[in-house]
Amino acid sequence: MEFEEFKEKFKNHLSIINKTITDEQILKFYRYMELLLEWNEKINLTAITNPEDIILKHFIDTHESGANNKRRESLLLAPFSFAPIIFVRSRK
Repeated sequence: MEFEEFKEKFKNHLSIINKTITDEQILKFYRYMELLLEWNEKINLTAITNPEDIILKHFIDTHESGANNKRRESLLLAPFSFAPIIFVRSRK
């Protein structure tokens, strides 16, 4: 899916829940989706691989469920780092 199509679909889904974000933020979601799909080919990260399903199930559903929680909403819209996330447990 090209960016312009992604942007249009993303904005349409956001309008249903009365939310808006900037084109720059949508671009970050698009890049995140590209990385998710790229890494999903190497390691199984998600069964959701259709771009429209990713928009709806990974991005919009998360945004909608966090709409009443300002902290969670601000985390959702924060810039993503474009690398796989690795969790490391510290030893004490």
